[in-house]
Amino acid sequence: MERGGLVAAPDAGDAPDAGEPDFGPFDQGVGAMFALPTTKLFVTLLVEALEPGSPIRDRYVEIHDTLRDHCRRWLERLPLPPGLPVEPLAVALIGAGIGIHQQWLVAPERVDAGAALAALRALVAGALPPAHD
Repeated sequence: MERGGLVAAPDAGDAPDAGEPDFGPFDQGVGAMFALPTTKLFVTLLVEALEPGSPIRDRYVEIHDTLRDHCRRWLERLPLPPGLPVEPLAVALIGAGIGIHQQWLVAPERVDAGAALAALRALVAGALPPAHD
């Protein structure tokens, strides 16, 4: 993955087969996260938001709420197995995505963000029941 580049997102011709889950929103979301020129600012603001009484804490919480909400709405369209709650899974996926991104920002030569995101995607896909034709 090239620093500042996009994570590969599916082409319009790569639509999922019938019964196959649509990972387009996942791919687009992580692609946007890695392409934003403001990602350094996002990390810098985190440090500020952690301070007690920070004036930006509420805004930072709102940003994370929005990210989780988008992820949750995508997950609700997937055939998740019973007992796998959407909200904690959204928290885990957003946290993993942000963590992968931060590791890649610090040491892009040591972190293959594309491979890590593909592994995260495979974990979600592996939790889904097999598609039936």
